Amino acid sequence: MTPRTNEGLVSQWVNGRSGRIWGGEASLSLPFGTFSESLDGFGLLASASLTNSRVRENGPPIDMPGLSKWVVNGTLYFEKNGFQTRISSRYRSSFLAEVSGLSLARDKVMAKSEMIVDAQIGYTFQSGALENVSVLATASNLTNEPFVTYLNADPRQVRDYQNYGRNYMLGISYRF
Repeated sequence: MTPRTNEGLVSQWVNGRSGRIWGGEASLSLPFGTFSESLDGFGLLASASLTNSRVRENGPPIDMPGLSKWVVNGTLYFEKNGFQTRISSRYRSSFLAEVSGLSLARDKVMAKSEMIVDAQIGYTFQSGALENVSVLATASNLTNEPFVTYLNADPRQVRDYQNYGRNYMLGISYRF
């Protein structure tokens, strides 16, 4: 079937006129067994990044949408003899978010900072009938952190409050 007309309004995302992104990141991997044999298997993973941005679309310069100024991650872990456990946390500072608005137009609003905590525990059988069978239990968003956006850079003017809740998973795998 031939369309009645080929005319219409079409729009698409395009790059802005100019912009800059700059920053730095540091990370650390610290196995505690380095300090004492009794701490073998324990460790820490950490990273932090600082990022600044200024981009220009059609108006005055703005922060790059979706980019937090600060992101900090940390994980404490224990892994030894088939047993593993870890707890991780991620902090993300507030940022300019692009969310769907009226007619799926992209609205730019501020998103609240967040700290999300996850944990996992697992065991891989080393011998016997269950050798190479692994069991892993994970829990995500233990602090039940919501995703919150607000208008006019004012945290009192909540635009959207999305509560995803905690997420629990259990997995079993076999390596052959």
